[in-house]
Amino acid sequence: MHLGGDRQFVGFDHRPYGDLTGFMGHQGEPPNPHKGNPTDWKALLTEVGGTKIPESLLQEQNTAQEALSFLREHQHRNPDQPWFLCASLSRPHWPRTVPRRHFERYWPDDVPDPKVIEDSATYDHPATLALADFTKSREITEEERQRARAAYFACVDYVDEILGVLLSRLERDGLLDDTIVVYTSDHGELAGEHGLWEKMTWHEASSKVPLLIQLPEHRSGDREATYVDTPVSLIDLYPTLCGLAGVDTPDDLDGRNLAPTLRTGTEPESQPVFVDGFFLESMPGDTEGYQYRSVRQGKYKYVRFEDAPELLFDLDADPLETNNLAADDATRDAEDDEALEALRTLADETVDFDEIDEIRERDRKLKEEHEFGPSRGDPNQYHFPDGRVIDADSAIYNPHVVCERPDVVYDDYDGPGFER
Repeated sequence: MHLGGDRQFVGFDHRPYGDLTGFMGHQGEPPNPHKGNPTDWKALLTEVGGTKIPESLLQEQNTAQEALSFLREHQHRNPDQPWFLCASLSRPHWPRTVPRRHFERYWPDDVPDPKVIEDSATYDHPATLALADFTKSREITEEERQRARAAYFACVDYVDEILGVLLSRLERDGLLDDTIVVYTSDHGELAGEHGLWEKMTWHEASSKVPLLIQLPEHRSGDREATYVDTPVSLIDLYPTLCGLAGVDTPDDLDGRNLAPTLRTGTEPESQPVFVDGFFLESMPGDTEGYQYRSVRQGKYKYVRFEDAPELLFDLDADPLETNNLAADDATRDAEDDEALEALRTLADETVDFDEIDEIRERDRKLKEEHEFGPSRGDPNQYHFPDGRVIDADSAIYNPHVVCERPDVVYDDYDGPGFER
């Protein structure tokens, strides 16, 4: 997790490993002078493939092992005390590098093309163009794009492998007997769709994230898995977990308790789901006015910008967002017109871009007041029991080199190293 400034616990009792300085957490491939915080966006799309980092030192491996170790210790010391644990994995976020066995599963012969590029309704939208310019998404060749997609899919496979091993070890230790397991993400990945990479947009590939919740009854076979079609939000996760655990929640939460849906398999009531984008102010070039509020309700998605053309999509009929109904009077029917008016009104009533600017200025000042003082070091850190915070990635970025020439030291050395 990335927690900025000097607030690094935010309610957690322990943080043994990870991005403990609010710096980055994503391990850039060495040698990398930015130590996991690269600024060359194009390189993030071209320097992909097999990782050069020993697999045992990868962030995901460490996170899984620290999670298991923490729970074993907790079970030993406080077997009757409930626990909540967040194991935050870096991939499939960049860097798009991965153990070679995963990458070669896709590259070069099994990489699907993006489902929508130029035929996207927003390919030339000013906010899309600003993001494409910022991330250099349209400066790479088709081969580079496909190679980056292969690496992204490989990263997903790798995380699946990590989670499978972690869950099997937890189950063996009895740590899943009465445990709710949640898998989700903070954002999606465009991965070449709409001619874009990264996140930060209203597109489904960017804003739609996995939300998988497994109850003990699911694992035991007493309850079948169900799929919920009704759009829900990550703000529903907190009240839902409280509902599942029998814990009261504050009255002023925006989210809702979805525990009844999980227990009965029935669809929840349809409510608006909001996705906001106020990121473009920090991008180079003329991006003024591209802040947005996206509203999803039922099959419709509406996007209201501060100063850019509005968007409306029927995601049932047009899941790839190729037809902007807000700009195409000829293809809108009465139901579309009603949805456009209702969602436009809802967006106008619930977002004040001037107020957002004031909040952002307030947050900028708070960031200065709560700046993290010490050196931020490498991407990840360990928090020792005696209180010290030390770099966890020193062996990657600041290694103690035993020898530069193995062929001189080893009598039986035959080559630069093994393939990874």
